[in-house]
This record gives sequence, structure tokens and C-alpha cells, in this order.
Amino acid sequence: TLSVFPYRRASQGNIESLPTPSDFSELAGAEISRSSFWGSRSLQRLGLSLVVTLSHCDIYAEDHDLTTLKQEITILMSYIRSLSQQEQQYWHFRLSNVLAAIQIAKENQGGVYLG
Repeated sequence: TLSVFPYRRASQGNIESLPTPSDFSELAGAEISRSSFWGSRSLQRLGLSLVVTLSHCDIYAEDHDLTTLKQEITILMSYIRSLSQQEQQYWHFRLSNVLAAIQIAKENQGGVYLG
């Protein structure tokens, strides 16, 4: 299972998870979605550059990459409208989790792990 969570870098560069609200979910998709969704040709055709890398590696989005991640997730929120109703519900929940992690990270000068 892929997960998402906000983090900050400790003084030695280690990653520390940031506190999240009790209703926060780390779900970001099934492992197979690395290729079937995140790295799919459909998303590549949308011109996405960061999220498609999830097909072969985990993402640690900080600074500019955090802004890029938010832009790409926002694009994906529109894209999922073209999917079946069941797929829309599945992905809306997971993409919302990523957006929530981004918001927490920005409020705490942190980053977002997705993988």
C-alpha cells in the first residue's frame, strides 16, 4: 500500500513525521497503482512530471517540489472526473489525503512523503 504523510527534516537530516489531525489518512493507493495510475501514460500525457516518478521511486517533495506536487494533484482532481464513479470515489479520497499532507507540510515548513 502506498502512503502519504507530512514530515520535516531533523537537524541531522533525518525525517520526522509531523503531527496530523485524528481524521488524517495516509492512504495513497495500492502498490500496483504505481504503474496503473501514478505512472500511467494517461498522466504522462497530462504533462505531469513529479507524480509520474512514483512509478519507479518514492517522492520526497520539499520546497519547489511541494508546490509542483500540489499543482499536479489539483490537475488530477479534475482528471479523475473522466473515470468511473467507483474510481472517482477511490481516487478522490486518496488525492485529498495528499492535499491534506501538503497543507500540513506548508504550515510547518516541511515536506510530503509519497510512496
